[in-house]
Amino acid sequence: MEVSGRLSIASEALAALRRHVEAAERGCEVGGRLLIRNGAAFEFQPAANLSDRPGTYLRGPLPSLPPGCDDLRVHSHPNGALHPSRQDIENARHRGDLVFGVATRAGLAVWEVVGEDVRRVPCRVVWLSSRRPLRRPGRRA
Repeated sequence: MEVSGRLSIASEALAALRRHVEAAERGCEVGGRLLIRNGAAFEFQPAANLSDRPGTYLRGPLPSLPPGCDDLRVHSHPNGALHPSRQDIENARHRGDLVFGVATRAGLAVWEVVGEDVRRVPCRVVWLSSRRPLRRPGRRA
């Protein structure tokens, strides 16, 4: 997935991610993915943590991506750090996920792998109804 400057996130998707993070057992990482269409994340899908080591996350299976969608992997940091660890960066690079998210109880940060480091991707929350389809940026309804 590529991000050109900024990512929009539907308030409903962010709220679902926050509920998932807040429901985690103390010290345990959780995660899943944000579904993205037309440059906007519109849904969060939680995934089981298959790791047997506390404080780590190994994403369980998810349904196939809907046609026309990309996904953004997200996992939590129970210690509250929104910045990815070196292991997070290496895992993302190994999987080919050059953009990924780190969530805490305080919020979400989206990161893009650039060389040996990462840069934070600006995000904005948009108020979308799940009953209205997303429209392409720059087009009027």
